[in-house]
Amino acid sequence: MARWENGDPVEDLEVQFSGWIETDGRQAGGELARTKTDAQGRYSLTVPAPLDTTILSAYGTENADGVWIPAQGECEAATSDGSQLMGFRPLSKDVANANWVLKPWPDRPKADLELEELKNKQKALERYHRDTRQKAVPANRVDEDPHALDPRNMMAHEYLRFERENRGEDVALKALIVVLNNASKTIFNDTATDRTRNEAIDRLIDHYLEHKDLADALNCLDSDPTVPSDTRLLTRAIHSSPHPDVVAAALYVRVTRIKDTIRDTEMLPQWTTVSDRYSLRGVARKTVADRMERLRIANVDQLRQTADKLLTRLTAEFGNLSVWTNSSTTYSEQATALRFAISKVQAGKQVPELEIQDVDGKPFRFADYKGKYIVLTFCHITNHSRVQADHHKLKDMLSDLPLHFVTVCEGNPEIEMSDGPNGNLGTVIWEGSNWGPIATAWAISGIPTTYVIDNDGMLRPQINGTMTPMDNAANVIRGLARQQ
Repeated sequence: MARWENGDPVEDLEVQFSGWIETDGRQAGGELARTKTDAQGRYSLTVPAPLDTTILSAYGTENADGVWIPAQGECEAATSDGSQLMGFRPLSKDVANANWVLKPWPDRPKADLELEELKNKQKALERYHRDTRQKAVPANRVDEDPHALDPRNMMAHEYLRFERENRGEDVALKALIVVLNNASKTIFNDTATDRTRNEAIDRLIDHYLEHKDLADALNCLDSDPTVPSDTRLLTRAIHSSPHPDVVAAALYVRVTRIKDTIRDTEMLPQWTTVSDRYSLRGVARKTVADRMERLRIANVDQLRQTADKLLTRLTAEFGNLSVWTNSSTTYSEQATALRFAISKVQAGKQVPELEIQDVDGKPFRFADYKGKYIVLTFCHITNHSRVQADHHKLKDMLSDLPLHFVTVCEGNPEIEMSDGPNGNLGTVIWEGSNWGPIATAWAISGIPTTYVIDNDGMLRPQINGTMTPMDNAANVIRGLARQQ
């Protein structure tokens, strides 16, 4: 049921179930069911079974003045609750009392409401795009057209228009942050989102270098795709911002970018074949070609020296500052992890040892498995069963070679880990939190992430690909075996 704070029912509140369904050891994710509340605020949903992890979400509603009102969850069975989300694991029976309480927001400036309206428009376009994409895009053009149909591209200029009309206000900076966030979730260069990202960065340099909240924008630059103006903005912020948290964020993101570039140079041989292997065309092929060219000219030794200098300043001047709002993690701790990752986690060198215990409390050392090829995968608890299924597949593919599998699983300790249909394979290490000490020390920026360690204990480049990493790992291990 959904109700207002005073107890009155909420009609036409949109409620959605999404989650992961286990099928033959694989997980299919996405929306499972959607409905709206009736005049009495009631709703019911029927979802497929069995379910591995399920999220119940309510999108909220608008009042007569068009003010967006979020839903707040109430449910004793939920492992997490709060604004717009309730999590259940697993959903083995009917869940009662999954209620939503809507509380009107206080009066907000007109510009804030307009930006909220733009975001809601993008969400509506994304739902439409998701529902119609398969019908709208012919199979033989799927690698060329999605970037043009992507709502993030369609909305990009709307956010830039909004920023221009409200320039200098906090809400205008928030609009540029939306542009940067949208671009960080795309994989193509030379799209509307990518071009507006360059424009957004230029506007940050021209109008917001001294803004107190610039750090929120800089933190959007710590993931792909890269554009040349990224470094210019980070460098200007380091030298020009009067706010310590902004300078600290710029230093941190700059080093994170350097770490990613070094990692990608190690993966360059994999990038040289990706275009042909997947028959990429148009924008997708240009994206890979541009990335490869940047990596070919990168001076890794100079990048490491630059990172060391930046980390030294970050620790000395801003080490006690928190990296994220309401977080106890300091820049000093993150700097230590980045320094370890850049200097120790290097392809072609011995894999660095860490003090690790597996899920049974037994100590683990990479050296104990010398003579075997080790497949090391960092994953989240919600895709752990899928990774285990992939490991079993790889074991079957390479049954003639000595293998050992190590899975470092990140996630909420309240959630019970699913082992998959064939159980765990090898060593499983549960960090018990998102980005625990091992993933932090290795500076893992996305999961699942897979490495291969050869039978002499040498770390090999990170395996390219998140959808079929085991196929790529098999090729790497076969190549190493042939060199013996």
